[in-house]
Amino acid sequence: MQVGVVLAAARLRGIRRATAVLSPSCAMMLIYGSGRQAPVRTGDRVIPALDPATGWLPLGRHHCSQAEIETAFVSATAFATSSTRTAIWRDWQSGLQLLQTAVTVHAAWVGGSFTTAKPDPEDLDVTFLINGEDMRHRSAGDLKIITIFATAGQAKARLGLNLDSYVVPWECVPQPRPRMSIVHDGYFWARGHWDDWWQRNRLSSKTSPPTPADTLPRRGYLEVALSDYP
Repeated sequence: MQVGVVLAAARLRGIRRATAVLSPSCAMMLIYGSGRQAPVRTGDRVIPALDPATGWLPLGRHHCSQAEIETAFVSATAFATSSTRTAIWRDWQSGLQLLQTAVTVHAAWVGGSFTTAKPDPEDLDVTFLINGEDMRHRSAGDLKIITIFATAGQAKARLGLNLDSYVVPWECVPQPRPRMSIVHDGYFWARGHWDDWWQRNRLSSKTSPPTPADTLPRRGYLEVALSDYP
C-alpha cells in the first residue's frame, strides 16, 4: 500500500512539472469561457442500465458517485476483458487529483464512449465544473494547469492522460437576466453547450460534414458531485 501511494505521488509531481510549458496568457480563454447491464445503485442514486440496442445510457444527466462509475464501467463483469478501461480510470483519478490542487472542482460531467457498452474506449470525456471566483484568484501556475484541462487534447498531449477534458467556470447568479455580464453570459452559454453536446451521438462519418440528425439528443451522461457549492 505504501509503495502504491509513493508511486502515485511521484506521478502527480511529474504531471505538475509538465504544466510549466504553457504560457499563463492561455488561461484567459476560461473567462468565456453486450446485453442489458443491471443498474448500479448506492443509497438513493442509481446509474441506469444501458440500452441493450444501442449500448448507451438513457437520455438525460444522471447523478452518481465515482465509486458507482468504477463499478459500472471499470470493474463490471461486462468489461472484464477490456484492455483500456482500468488504465483510463487511473488517468481520471490522477487528472482529477491534479486539477483539484489548482482550483475548486464542484462537479464533473462524464460522457462519451467510456459511459457506453464499448469494450475498449480510447479515453474518458469529461467537463469539469470549477469555481469561477476561485479561479480568478489563482496563481499563474494554477492557471496553467486549469488551461490544460480546459483545452481539447491537452491533457493527453501535455500530461499523457487518456482524458478528453473541458472546463466550465461555475458562477453564482441568483437571478439570471436577459442582459448580464460577459462572465455570467459565458457561464450559461458554456453550461448549455456541454449539456447539449454530451447527449449527442454522431451518426454520420466523422470525415463528412455534420448533418441535422447529428445534433439530436440521443444518449445520457453522468454527473459526479466532487465538492459543495458555496
